[in-house]
Amino acid sequence: MGDEKNISNYAQEDAKKLKQLKVAYPVQQLGGGIEKAYISTYVSYLYTNIYVMPVAFSGLITIIQNIVGWIGGPLFGTIIDKVQFKKGKYYPWMIIGPVLYYAGWLLIYCLPAFGIRGSQAAFLALIIAIFNACISPLVTVPQNAVYPNLSTDAGDRQYFARMQKICRDGGKTIFSYIFPVMLPAIALAFSNGAAVATAGGEAISYALCAVIACIAPILGYGYYAVCLKGSYVERNAMEKSRGGGYEEKRFVPGRDVQDRIYESGAALHVSVYVTA
Repeated sequence: MGDEKNISNYAQEDAKKLKQLKVAYPVQQLGGGIEKAYISTYVSYLYTNIYVMPVAFSGLITIIQNIVGWIGGPLFGTIIDKVQFKKGKYYPWMIIGPVLYYAGWLLIYCLPAFGIRGSQAAFLALIIAIFNACISPLVTVPQNAVYPNLSTDAGDRQYFARMQKICRDGGKTIFSYIFPVMLPAIALAFSNGAAVATAGGEAISYALCAVIACIAPILGYGYYAVCLKGSYVERNAMEKSRGGGYEEKRFVPGRDVQDRIYESGAALHVSVYVTA
């Protein structure tokens, strides 16, 4: 009788958490869309126009950042998989990762506004960019691990997929029109009445827009993490980490896999696309 009551309580709590996650997930995706409309879009302009770096050096920063990201991605993925907090597996990373990652980007965008330019600023930007490349998996890996476990219901999965498309892509599209208007307006406002934006005004405009673009995903991830705390997603992940719910993998013959692909239209399309 007690077990049935616990199961009933779990079911009610899980249904409540699912409703919360249906709100939190779109908010998190919207924050990511706002960030994508600015951070990665304007970073090359920041390096060449605000930092006044040579184009070759700004390109070098991007290349080094990508190389470090390729190396650090699997490493941090393993760390996240092995490290487990006392009351959760994923939600603490969704707070720690975005705060560190977007704080790094915010610092890169704000250095010129603090008067740090030239070779000194270029060196600092390189160090921070490498740092960001190392910790970027702390943002992406937990999110990707949580997404398939939000729900097993087909209708819920369709909902989350739609919200991902609408909020992330929609937020990116809308703010890709807003930021180009904000940048020159803020630059002129901080140019001491000059008819043309000054270098200082432009530096401040890039920094203030970065504040919006970085705070939005931090708040989105934070709200998502709060809703994940104590949820069925975290409970199942914790049980799996402790060995509960483990199922031994069985060998599936290649012929059976091929037959299932041809029986499933969606899987067949994916298979043709990948092998084409």
